[in-house]
Amino acid sequence: MHSKLDEAVAEKIYAAEKDVATVRIAIIALNSFVYVFLLSWEHVIPWMADGVLSLAWAYGLIVYFLKPYQRFPILLSSYFTSLTDALLITMWLHATGGFDSPFYVLWYVSIAAVAYRWNGRDTMI
Repeated sequence: MHSKLDEAVAEKIYAAEKDVATVRIAIIALNSFVYVFLLSWEHVIPWMADGVLSLAWAYGLIVYFLKPYQRFPILLSSYFTSLTDALLITMWLHATGGFDSPFYVLWYVSIAAVAYRWNGRDTMI
């Protein structure tokens, strides 16, 4: 039997995951804009960058609209989304210039998302 406290905690977790999903969509939109209109294409692998953007949009919209964090155990969902975010960011950085990519700041966004999702103090250490 679930207590009211368990339900309140679950609702807070769902709200946090929804916030992360919204931020993810905003970041993908910003990266898409920068990629299309502002990025110097000198070190870009276009086929890979286009593929990663397509995958990121599909993934972001699926997480936002289907809300897997409400359908699956929250830890499983959070581990999966954290891992998928890291994988897509790594592929995106590789496709847009590697270590010289102007999108390197996404690693910091990813760390902040993990800190927000888990325990911020332990993540930052």
